[in-house]
Amino acid sequence: MLRQSKRILFGFFILIFVSFVPCISMAATPFDRVIIVSIDGGRSDVIFTNTETINIHSLANKGAYTLWAQSILPSSTLPAHTSMLTGVKASVHKILWNDYQPSKGYVQVTTIFELAKASGLKTAMFVAKEKLVHIAKPGTVDKFKWVNGDARTIARSAVDYIVQEKPNLCFIHLTELDTLGHTFGWGSPKQFKGAIICDKAIGILLDGLASAGMLDQTFIIISADHGGHGTGHGTSDPRDLCVPFICSGSYVKSNYEIQSLVSICDVSGTAAYALGLSIPDSWTGKPIKEVFKERIDMRTVTEK
Repeated sequence: MLRQSKRILFGFFILIFVSFVPCISMAATPFDRVIIVSIDGGRSDVIFTNTETINIHSLANKGAYTLWAQSILPSSTLPAHTSMLTGVKASVHKILWNDYQPSKGYVQVTTIFELAKASGLKTAMFVAKEKLVHIAKPGTVDKFKWVNGDARTIARSAVDYIVQEKPNLCFIHLTELDTLGHTFGWGSPKQFKGAIICDKAIGILLDGLASAGMLDQTFIIISADHGGHGTGHGTSDPRDLCVPFICSGSYVKSNYEIQSLVSICDVSGTAAYALGLSIPDSWTGKPIKEVFKERIDMRTVTEK
């Protein structure tokens, strides 16, 4: 089924040229943690028509996936990642700029990290671009690290922290595809090599979790903020908007192609659902419940 979707996807791009301390009940969800991996600039065909992205292919084959998830407008790194982690479109979260501007402060809407902290959970972000700090409101992210290095360096830094500190929610940002797309073009041979580097980084993450005996209790989402065409992105061109959405974990259906229409806003909704967190009514992002084998109950929060 994945092979058929890859052929359809490839044809598509050719065609277009293409005092109060919460006490948490941990029994409500089968997952101890959620890890969100964003492959910056990760257009679906660049990742999935690449036969050497073996870890990503394996996660999709063993889990649930769609190659047709949609970014938001503007399909740019900071606005799109903000939508990914707040469950709302840019018109709501108001992060419309795409560079680090300290004077503008932090996003004002509720983030997935904020939900997790309100339920007494531990959170972390490991990023390749400093500007993503605009999403990390003070008091909502226990560990924010801007890593100076390639995807493999970021993955090693993240998995070391995950194994030692055991955060319940961790966001990992890999930037090779975006950097190489801007320099050599989306779909270029150099960018395809960048996809392999990102895949190796994901392999480092998976190996680290497995070695620590943590993989079976971990729900992983792999997606992207946007795609691209030529040497740019940010428009409504389908090549800018089409990104993957992969879910993996012991409670996830195997080799299942998602039937719902998926937006990157649904990343936060699905992550919240996997953690057993109540989702704000203000979020347009929804949990993609069809990926799970059974319903997940909400965590309970009681006074201690």
